Amino acid sequence: MRSPDRLSDTHDGQLWLDNFLEDDRGTASVLLDSLRTVGEDEFRAELLRLTLGVVNQSTSPVALYPVQSVSNNEATVGAHQELADELQAPSVHGSPAIVSNILRDVARQRPKAQLVYSSPTILDLKEKRFRTIIFVDDYAGSGQTAANYTEMWLRSKSVRSWLSYGLLNFAYVTFAMSSVAQQRLKAIRVLSNHLHCVEFGHDFHTARWTDDERQRVRALCAKYVGSRQKPFGWGDTAGLFVMAHTVPNNLPGILVQSRGPHGSPWRPLIDRALGMSPDQQVALTGFGPRIDAPGLAARFGQWRLASRMSDLPPGPLRVVLLVLAGLARSRRDTARLSEELGIPTYDVKDAIDIAASLGLIDVGRRRLTDDGWRELDAARARRHAPGSFQENKRLYYPHSLRGGQ
Repeated sequence: MRSPDRLSDTHDGQLWLDNFLEDDRGTASVLLDSLRTVGEDEFRAELLRLTLGVVNQSTSPVALYPVQSVSNNEATVGAHQELADELQAPSVHGSPAIVSNILRDVARQRPKAQLVYSSPTILDLKEKRFRTIIFVDDYAGSGQTAANYTEMWLRSKSVRSWLSYGLLNFAYVTFAMSSVAQQRLKAIRVLSNHLHCVEFGHDFHTARWTDDERQRVRALCAKYVGSRQKPFGWGDTAGLFVMAHTVPNNLPGILVQSRGPHGSPWRPLIDRALGMSPDQQVALTGFGPRIDAPGLAARFGQWRLASRMSDLPPGPLRVVLLVLAGLARSRRDTARLSEELGIPTYDVKDAIDIAASLGLIDVGRRRLTDDGWRELDAARARRHAPGSFQENKRLYYPHSLRGGQ
């Protein structure tokens, strides 16, 4: 039996679509198929990989902490003791517990030249003279939890002293980060240039919708939301991201509510209180919005390539060509390419590795080689795959999303 390519084709997706009037189901499908769902294996492997990469680029010794929920109303007086208590009694439940487990693996698998510790106490920080503190999270929807946690640290006199002497750096790592969260966390000086995520966006602001689709989706969320739900989630941040282990509170209410307008019966896609069932963790994860390859090529000014994209086979070739198009427009940073293409950072890195192995880019400077320009030109002109891709039998793209290409 063929696996569904989109959430709207799944059994749970079809049951959820039955909540809507026939005329509204097309718009509901647009919303549903824009949802990114991540399974536990993918979450763990990619957060581990990203955190190890950030650790490798950090000044040692490095301390790793899972982001935890804290109040933002504590007085500055006693902040040092509050911080000490927090570090000595880390959370053992929910997302922080899952992240803590991953951080222990990071500490074990660290580069040999690095000293890396998971959740050291405040006394350890002093005695071992740590130089980098990395906060690790599963998801930044509004960014408020991570902001509050960082500000708790910055209320400590010791931490402020270390920062003033240039002895300490902070970084923030998360699997996914919305555009709203990015804006909020960039406003925190110690984090502004040290934000790292596997995937960026997954919200109404970054969804690849037309203006008409965006307007219709927003109207749909407002029309069908129950009286006790927020139409666009907490803080109106309108997230489109779900993990197997948790259901974020910034999802549109119509995805997770159990009662519809005026208390009418409603079948949620995922019950917010219960989270994903074991069957749903298998059936509903690994999905994401389809990549609009022609539209992305056009955004980079590659109009001829955009006109030919639909003639190219789906899969790695399209993504590699899109990355080449981005590099041709001086988008050389992995994070920026990930943001603009709407694909995970590891997919961008894989595409760059493929391009480098084919001699299409200069690895050090990330500039197209003569062969790279020729392949890009060939893709613009031909209705079949460029030569190097046709001839290369090692072309392998292990991380492409189901239905994502």
